[in-house]
Amino acid sequence: MTINTVSSVYPSFSGTIAGDATGSAATLQFDAAIFGGGGGNSQHSIAINFTNADGLTQDVLSNGPMSPDDPNFSSYYDTLTFFAAASGNAAIGTSCVASSDVACVAVTGMSQELSSIIASLNSGQGIFGDGTITVTINDTLPSAVTPEPGSLLLLATGTGALGWLRRRFQPA
Repeated sequence: MTINTVSSVYPSFSGTIAGDATGSAATLQFDAAIFGGGGGNSQHSIAINFTNADGLTQDVLSNGPMSPDDPNFSSYYDTLTFFAAASGNAAIGTSCVASSDVACVAVTGMSQELSSIIASLNSGQGIFGDGTITVTINDTLPSAVTPEPGSLLLLATGTGALGWLRRRFQPA
């Protein structure tokens, strides 16, 4: 999975998470100037939950407060973290429920530009200075497996035959 950002405020970022990465190695952290994500009373957390075909969250992009070391920016929620499927993030594997702070986005396996999705979460303001965040997600959360009807019929027939044989050959 790959993330690329272009920003007029922070250095551009490009990062990749290896397919076999787990825990903290399955995360990427970067800064992006998200309008409405910082400054004064407008700071708040947002999340973009990337979902599989079953609507289950498989990856998460969320923001949080910047480092308190810089008093000029400590109130801005411009630090973003991408959590891949094997990162251990609590939302992964759960059903995505959209809200004013959470967007559910289906994974396409192709490059997906997130500016309009971020704008939907921060009152239409998007990313400062026409910045962009693009992700390409190619990891997967296993889909729920549903047995085919033929398998269920075979199992039921076999179980019934065993019951019939047991009853037929019971000692009198």
